[in-house]
Amino acid sequence: MKEHQRLLEQSLTVPSAETHAIAAAAKDAQMVVSVGANEGDGGSI
Repeated sequence: MKEHQRLLEQSLTVPSAETHAIAAAAKDAQMVVSVGANEGDGGSI
């Protein structure tokens, strides 16, 4: 599999259920978090 295809498949959409889950977990833990991720934008990253 080509690298850019793998990055696209593993990218996050912002906002999404995944980013809301991260925010909720940080709020519950009363923490500020920093997340490094590839952000998907339709069919590109």
